[in-house]
Amino acid sequence: MKKKILAVFAACIFMAGCQTAPTDKDIVSETKPDSTIADENKNMPEDSLFIGYGRQELFSWGNADSYVVNKEGKKIIEMSSTQKTIIDIDGRQYAVDRVVGNTEKNEYGWYDYDYNYVVYDDTGEKIGEMEGISYAQYITDGKLYGYNNKERKYYIFDILSGERKDTNTLEILYRNNEAIGFIQMDENYNFKGISDLDGNLIALDMYDSAYPISTDSNTFLVAQLKLDEARQVVTEADRYRNRIVHLLTLEGEKVVDMDFDNIYAQEDVIFARDSGATFVLDGKTGEVLRGFPGEVVVANEEKGVFIKVEESEEARYGRVYSLMDFDMNVLSTGWEGYSDMYRGGTDEYYMFYKYEDPKTYYSSMYVVNTKGEITFGPLEEKESWVVAMCENCFLVEIYDGEERRSVYKIFDYNGNVKEFEKDYVSIQRQYNNDGYTDYFIAAYENPVSAGHIYDIIDMDLNVVHSGFNYVYLYGVDSGRFVSASQGFDIGIFDVESGSWIYKERSFNSLED
Repeated sequence: MKKKILAVFAACIFMAGCQTAPTDKDIVSETKPDSTIADENKNMPEDSLFIGYGRQELFSWGNADSYVVNKEGKKIIEMSSTQKTIIDIDGRQYAVDRVVGNTEKNEYGWYDYDYNYVVYDDTGEKIGEMEGISYAQYITDGKLYGYNNKERKYYIFDILSGERKDTNTLEILYRNNEAIGFIQMDENYNFKGISDLDGNLIALDMYDSAYPISTDSNTFLVAQLKLDEARQVVTEADRYRNRIVHLLTLEGEKVVDMDFDNIYAQEDVIFARDSGATFVLDGKTGEVLRGFPGEVVVANEEKGVFIKVEESEEARYGRVYSLMDFDMNVLSTGWEGYSDMYRGGTDEYYMFYKYEDPKTYYSSMYVVNTKGEITFGPLEEKESWVVAMCENCFLVEIYDGEERRSVYKIFDYNGNVKEFEKDYVSIQRQYNNDGYTDYFIAAYENPVSAGHIYDIIDMDLNVVHSGFNYVYLYGVDSGRFVSASQGFDIGIFDVESGSWIYKERSFNSLED
């Protein structure tokens, strides 16, 4: 059954770390982590719990107290601590509230905090508590992993039974947000291998470390060979080569019988580099699709193009980027920089940079299509920069020196520009941890009083909702839920339906 962390602050409350103790059992093939790709909609509960936050200043939601309501609109946890999350156990949602336990001043004059993680069902009934933990992470089947900073110990805690045991697990292995296994360590925290959720060990004796990488379709391990093992592979001519890594399945088996210097995931492909070439691997199977000489930063299978980077003495910073097709024809070259950081849905265009003025460090940005044609540019980055690349347009922030503020403009990929209907002073992109649809939060000055008013803008840069005193987006899969304030009300708003899930007055007395 799929168990998934569902709400905001998962990364804050449930920090990535170590999770379950290895056992002395031999390798058991029947209990290896399941290699089946999980159905993303399988056994997921309907949303029944929602997190809201108190009134906040501009984009400072992280310090606001929070509360939890259920789908009937009943508040089951009052406004209290800043960090809460939603988990599910056997198809039912539960709320986890992190509250301060013991606080002690350490030898350096800093305060050490121990937290208690209290779990409530959707009626507000307390069903369990994990005490004295510095941070925690949800695993599956009602189990939390926790670390006690004072004891320097890791624990597994069962919410329903109250059972607590030591563990030396380094990291939880997830596939499609479902916990399926662990990276295991010995008592001295030396790497041992991987296991299933019951701790049945798959020893990886050739390697001294491993970490998971995920594409849109699958999750793999990148495992680094021990130095003695690597010396049997690396020749004298390769003595300056990086440590060797292999791509493994979550069952500990080699996906491709090759040695690499570096492996990383990019959307639904994997890039694997050795000392002289880059290989593109299928993001679902790990099968080698093609290889390119040199270093490649992007490969577009659908359009048959890739971006290659090479050393160049003529370039300002010693590297030059080229757009090439799969027949090794150069479509566009001479670029001194490339950025894919702000991409939001288009594979038709790329952003390259040039340092055209030898007297400054400012670059100019150009848009190049997959045919190698410049469709827009230059945009000098001295006082302008790209906030995001969307499907049919991109958002640019421009600093107005006279007004001492930022203004925002929308450009299509042919350079045509249009203005927003409102004079926004800040636009921030709101990412979701699970990689689904995200939004922008746009702020403009309140025309009748101090402060700002906020709009929600979708990835096509259209305003979908407006008029909030503050707003923060979070959600299960779609980013559809908003903790917001509007007028004298605060509550939780459903972006998709345009309706309030919960709303209350923000001022309950004259003292407020």
